[in-house]
Parts: sequence; structure tokens; C-alpha cells
Amino acid sequence: MSLTIIDLYGDDATKEKIFEAIQTHHPQRAIMAGHGNSTTYTAQREEVVLQACQNDEIMSGTLSHFISCSVGVELLPSIIQKGGVGTIGYMVDFTFMINTDYSVDKDPYAEPFKDVTVTIITKLLQGATLQQVWQAGVDKCNEWIAKLQDKTEIDWAEVIACLEHDRDGLVALGDKSARVSGGTVMFVRPDWGDVAMQYASYWSGVAIGAAVSPRAAGLSLPQLAGLGAIFLLLTRGKISV
Repeated sequence: MSLTIIDLYGDDATKEKIFEAIQTHHPQRAIMAGHGNSTTYTAQREEVVLQACQNDEIMSGTLSHFISCSVGVELLPSIIQKGGVGTIGYMVDFTFMINTDYSVDKDPYAEPFKDVTVTIITKLLQGATLQQVWQAGVDKCNEWIAKLQDKTEIDWAEVIACLEHDRDGLVALGDKSARVSGGTVMFVRPDWGDVAMQYASYWSGVAIGAAVSPRAAGLSLPQLAGLGAIFLLLTRGKISV
């Protein structure tokens, strides 16, 4: 089945444009990168977009994945109560390791977290059930944990700890048997110089590229060369969205 992608990247990732896209195009699936907390999801420049029990009914009828800290505590359950079909996200801060001596697309510490995120999105786009999508994310975390167990450097122990933390905090809420093939998918990919958003938005862009030809779809993917040089004070460590 054909797949239509709405890519709200960078300065297009605003509350106004997100709501307009939902109300106009009625996407069946949504991939939402952005900073968050237990009750709130934010997009470009941390503009508040969704809040539990205030305006989250806009997500009714959707299957969604939130790449955002702690939204699984209150916001995602509220979305399901307001008619969301199903959603996957984190009940904890989504935490990952980075090394900005590398550019975003070549960071070896971030690679496991990119792989987990792209796996979840790809399974959702392929029409897997909500349960299957969640399980794929958990399995990918476990795959990387097993792969890294023999590494002795302390930094890789931190990567494993983050993977375990994220895996245990990943939740699927709503109709676990729900699936969608084809139709319209909305991506929200904030990127304004915030290091966590550079990574999360790039990972979402990789998933788009795996699903459809960017040239054919008219997508504008971020230019990544030299991003690692922007954050000179943080060369290695944990980060969260």
C-alpha cells in the first residue's frame, strides 16, 4: 500500500503546523520527537504542543511513537483515554550516550540507540501490531546489550546501563493488536541546535530514508556534516530528551 509522509522538520515542527497537519491530513501514525516530561510533549525550541487532559484529544485515532522523556507516565495514558488507538513511549527519561568528537551520523556510542529507535519506527511503518513494535524495540535493546557485554571500557558499561534503563521504561499502551499499513504518517523532528534533538531528529530521518526515497517524497533531511563540533563542552556522556 502507498505511504504518504508528512515531515515537520526544524522550524516546521511547531504546534500550529502539527495541529494543522493532523486536522488537514488525518495521519493514522505519528512519530513525535521532542523534549518532554510526565504530562507534556514539546517540539521546536521546546514549544509546548501536547499536555495531558488539556489538548491531547488531537491524537485520537492514531498509532504513535514518542521519542521523548517520561511521557508514558501521564500524557500517553491520557491520549489513549481520549481515543488514541495505541502509543509507544517511555515512562522514564529516554537516556543515551553520545561522543561529540564524532558527527551525529557517525557517533559509535549513539549507534545502539539509533538502531533501537529506527527499529521501532520501521516496524510501525511496516504495519506490525503495537505489541510487535514494542517487542522489536525491547529485543533490539537486548541484542545490543549482549553484543556489548565483552567490551571492558567504562564508557561501554554506561551505554549498556542506558540501554537497560530505556528498555525497562519502554511501554506500549492501547490496543496491542492495532496495526496500520499504508496511509499517512506524520513525523515531527525538532532541530534548533539542541544536541539531543539533533540526534533524535536524525534517527527519525534515517527511518524515513529507509521507508521511502527522500528525493521522490520531496523530503528535506537535515544536513549533518560537522554537527559534532558545535558542542565543544560536551564531548562524551549521557544525554536525554
